[in-house]
Amino acid sequence: MLKRLLNILIITMGLLINSNQLMAEKMTKELHSLEELLWQNRLLLIRVTSFDSLKADLQSQTEAIDDRRIAWFVVDSKQLLRTNLSVKLTSTLQKEISGILNSYGDSVALLIGYDGEIKAVQGKLNLVDFFDAIDEMPIRKMEMAR
Repeated sequence: MLKRLLNILIITMGLLINSNQLMAEKMTKELHSLEELLWQNRLLLIRVTSFDSLKADLQSQTEAIDDRRIAWFVVDSKQLLRTNLSVKLTSTLQKEISGILNSYGDSVALLIGYDGEIKAVQGKLNLVDFFDAIDEMPIRKMEMAR
């Protein structure tokens, strides 16, 4: 009996170690360009003066964001970049996102489709309007039908 319990404990510990290694590898993956996300995620690029003003909205809509496969990136007035992805964000990516947002002004939200094309632009983020726009897209309609 004791030998069986020890075997179970050893197996469980091995699984935990492997799972922690996988999580650590995922967290250390670096994202260098938005192009790496094409055909995998829709993108939401947002510039705001303060992330705190947006944080609650994003958190309350996590399920809808995940369901629509949206990767969001927020740049605040201090040029801090935040995302919902579990990756390291490189300075190259920061420059790419800032460059895109700079051409639209101080407070803006851009929805980019799987294909990399800008699908919608808002002066002030309204997630529900973006969700509605996504839900009208042909690929999204196929996703919802599954």
